[in-house]
Amino acid sequence: MGVSIVKTGELLSATTPLPYAVGCVLSSLLIGGITFGAQPRVVEGINTALTAMLLLGFGALILSTLLSTSVSAAVVTERLAFAKWASVLPTQNAPWSVPIFLNLLCFGQSVPFITARMARPVSELAAQDAQLRRKTQR
Repeated sequence: MGVSIVKTGELLSATTPLPYAVGCVLSSLLIGGITFGAQPRVVEGINTALTAMLLLGFGALILSTLLSTSVSAAVVTERLAFAKWASVLPTQNAPWSVPIFLNLLCFGQSVPFITARMARPVSELAAQDAQLRRKTQR
């Protein structure tokens, strides 16, 4: 939540004459007012709309990245096919991981990391992932 307040303050100060601190306070008051003052159904609706905008933004980022490179559709398909997409589905022992994944993408440093990985060969990514797994198992 703190990241959202800080980012909103930053965006408000960059796009309006408001100082950064005022933007942070206004965003806190707005978010708190909606969360604690509105009916739960309204809050859920706002949350759903914001999540949809987040997904559309990430989709647009990925699409624009793919369209800006000279990579063929076959190469893109190959790079996306190596992932085990079933592991993001909920199971008996683990909850739905998509919200957690989306929350991780919200942090600015994650987006460049993910888009940089999209432009690397699958064999290089697999080797790097195996090396990271070995480090974490120690």
